Amino acid sequence: MKIDFIELDLKWQKEMPLCELRLWIVHEISNYGYPLRWAVTSSKPSQDGSCRKVKIEALVIFS
Repeated sequence: MKIDFIELDLKWQKEMPLCELRLWIVHEISNYGYPLRWAVTSSKPSQDGSCRKVKIEALVIFS
């Protein structure tokens, strides 16, 4: 079992309600391993305003 640090840049679509954001982030992180700890480190609107760019830092466990 190993622990790795990852950084993700995700696009949060306007159609996704805030109450679903946590589950979506955990799902995206789980593509890299089991999320041990994670944080949203920045959030800003995209250039065209169609979504928000969300930066995630996480520790994941993988085998």
